[in-house]
Amino acid sequence: MATPRRCAIIGAGRIGTILGARLLSAGWEVRYGSRDPAHSRSLKHALKAQPGASGSRIDDAVEWAGRGGAVLLAVPGSALASEAACAALARSLGPFAAGKVVVDATNPLDSELNELVWERGRSSAEVLQEALPESFVFKAFNSVGVEHMAAPDAKLVTGQRLTLMYAGAEERARDVGELIAAVGFEPQYVGHIRYARNLEALAELYIHLGAGRGGAHWAAPDGTRPFHFQVLRRQRAASEE
Repeated sequence: MATPRRCAIIGAGRIGTILGARLLSAGWEVRYGSRDPAHSRSLKHALKAQPGASGSRIDDAVEWAGRGGAVLLAVPGSALASEAACAALARSLGPFAAGKVVVDATNPLDSELNELVWERGRSSAEVLQEALPESFVFKAFNSVGVEHMAAPDAKLVTGQRLTLMYAGAEERARDVGELIAAVGFEPQYVGHIRYARNLEALAELYIHLGAGRGGAHWAAPDGTRPFHFQVLRRQRAASEE
């Protein structure tokens, strides 16, 4: 029997725990990392709801993930909204982040206008990669609604399995694709970390529409977002394989 894959999730809020629950169901091992695990209410709540998971300090969780594990950042967007914030978060991961896949699921948006805080041509994932030169930073999970993270089978939309675009180093793209597939999405790799800026811009549009600012028909009365940006591909014939 294969050894379960490991994922250290930094942040035990709604996004982190939904993704953690999906990974646990897929047979992965999950550990939540917290700055102060002894006093974190969100961590205690997560571990009570998910007895199969564990929790520790952030750097300990990163070390626990092991050489082949992943680190998933499910922290508020403000944690990656400036160069100083990115550097601080990178330091908090500790020395064992070197060589690991680090998945940035955040969106650095202004809390008032829901607009990207970075200047044109930059993304939080790119800046984080600069702060973690020995890690492999990816952008993923940021352009999908949290309600769809819990239902990647698209029962809230069309009933067709949802796709999820992600960007980062090609040599570790397959590893991140396996993580995305374990959550339940169909992974769609779009290229180098440079394209994280496009995924953040896509998320900005998604949040804008979900707030009803593109017209009331985009947002559901109950606050859910009954839409998704889906990748559609032409099916290859057997003769083209």
